[in-house]
Amino acid sequence: MEVNQFTGPIPSSYGRLENLSKLFVRRELFGCFRTSIKILTDIISVASLMGYANRLKGTVPEGFFNLPQLVELSWSHNLGLTGSIPDSISALQKLTYLDLHNTSLSGTLPLGLFDLSRLAKLYLNGTAFSGTLPTEFAKLTDLNLLQLDDSKYTGTIPSELGQLSFLGVLNLHDNELVGSVPAAICNRTNGGGFFDINVLTTDCVDKVSCDCCTEYY
Repeated sequence: MEVNQFTGPIPSSYGRLENLSKLFVRRELFGCFRTSIKILTDIISVASLMGYANRLKGTVPEGFFNLPQLVELSWSHNLGLTGSIPDSISALQKLTYLDLHNTSLSGTLPLGLFDLSRLAKLYLNGTAFSGTLPTEFAKLTDLNLLQLDDSKYTGTIPSELGQLSFLGVLNLHDNELVGSVPAAICNRTNGGGFFDINVLTTDCVDKVSCDCCTEYY
């Protein structure tokens, strides 16, 4: 149901689609995020849930993550989505793709996020997330793309990001980070190989010292 002209809240009847595995709902849906999520979390079989570019509002309820088969999740481009991510996100043990960019989510990143050991792509850019970047990122050993740009992160860049052997894209620009890019990260940007960081961005112009960025901001 992508790029449609449907309007209004998510119908409650969606919750009875017991065998549904993929749901793409893009554009024009609006209403209370908590109410909509209560309906969608009744579809326990769903593996892909893409609800980007709608007009849903509200915070993320604890029950949002009662989807044991979920592999892909996107609520990007929903600026009415506010509050923090509950620690219960750790329940999504099959998740490989998480996209929450261009939302108004805020607060610090929950430790439960770093229990998602299968996560490969993580988009948290264009949000109001803040605080220091956790060293626990090193636990996401399958991560190959990490977008944290255009947010409110502070402090220094943790060297533990250099331990992510599959990481190829690391975007950190437009934050309040300071210091320098650790050698553990820079050492992985020189080879241009399959397991190297081929895209690295920080605020190299005035905040972060970096000799290895691929793009300068």
